[in-house]
Amino acid sequence: MREAFAGLQATLGEACTPGDCAYFPGRVHDELHRMDRAVKATELIANRDKTNTWMRGHPGDYR
Repeated sequence: MREAFAGLQATLGEACTPGDCAYFPGRVHDELHRMDRAVKATELIANRDKTNTWMRGHPGDYR
């Protein structure tokens, strides 16, 4: 997550210049998708941990 945010943040100092305008929006797009994947991975891990905690507290419900 930290690396994905750093990549997105690195685009803050960039801008669309006349000779390089295709690169900049593409990079921002890629970094936003990278950030999205990182956030979804964090959510998956958090949900796994919540489910594991619940299941340990309710062993009779799944045995």
